[in-house]
Amino acid sequence: MTEQNNALSQEEMDFKAWQKAAWEEVEQFRETAEDYFGEDNPQHRLAAEFFQMYLEKSPSEIATKALDNAFTMWGNLKGVSDQVQVALKYISYTEDVWNEVEHGLLRSFGHDGREKEAILLLEELVEKVVPLKSRSALLCALADTWEREGETGKARRGFEQIIAWDASEWHVDHAQGHLYEFDNLNVGQLAPQFRLPDIDGNHIDLADYQGKVVVLHFGSTNCGWCKFIYPSLRNMAQEYSEDEVALIGISGDTDFDALRTMIKEEQFTWPQICEGNGWKDTVFKLYNMDRLPSEYIIDQAGKIAFKLSGGGEGSGEKVEEAVRSLATQ
Repeated sequence: MTEQNNALSQEEMDFKAWQKAAWEEVEQFRETAEDYFGEDNPQHRLAAEFFQMYLEKSPSEIATKALDNAFTMWGNLKGVSDQVQVALKYISYTEDVWNEVEHGLLRSFGHDGREKEAILLLEELVEKVVPLKSRSALLCALADTWEREGETGKARRGFEQIIAWDASEWHVDHAQGHLYEFDNLNVGQLAPQFRLPDIDGNHIDLADYQGKVVVLHFGSTNCGWCKFIYPSLRNMAQEYSEDEVALIGISGDTDFDALRTMIKEEQFTWPQICEGNGWKDTVFKLYNMDRLPSEYIIDQAGKIAFKLSGGGEGSGEKVEEAVRSLATQ
């Protein structure tokens, strides 16, 4: 038994080393790539390798981690939705691993303009997958999608079902958070108030910003999609006076040194709030933050005027357009 446990431990260490090397290769590519979504992206090769390891090692903890890596990478690419659809056929409906699948499925299909097909696939999987924890993950992804599409009634019923199943603490908390958002964080409602110190010790009181347009940017140093919105944040900081538009960064980081380094590198000139508790930070909870980056724009009367969850190409332009329409009123 001891030899078996030691062998498994070595296997786990080998996998972690390979996983680390894989993501370092991806990061090196990202820093120099002219076309991130091109065929040269190593995630095309690495995702297939991770999925092959899943097939070879399943069922095991290593297999589950490999599956997560495969679908995370596929979710970062364009032109792989057909490959993802084929991969789904090799995953058993009785295996409790579908939590590792839904994110990459949605993102890969979304990059290829096949969102509606992804929704149909998820609806089919919710009916076929057996373990309630996995079904909760799939239904949670569906409910999030329905919410983004404006189908609030369907989303609410989905979140209520997840709570009734009570199979996954994380998904129950997520569902409860979104039911709270449906009731308290709608466009036109007063924005939740907060008074907290920024990382320099200056207190930021949202009530002091009455009469201004306020942009709340939720992000972190390890948020890969945040880079798409940084140029627009810098543009707005330069274009508008502080009496017109105020930017407030709200970071989910736990490493303050890393955050300070990023602020300097990205030339952020606006205050940054960071309590160091990650997703449990006060403002993250107040605004039901569960996806980065996310933006809330608050109008001059202190009401929520615009929400954007998740980044990507064009996200910054959407925020700039929303701010421009409010600042010129």
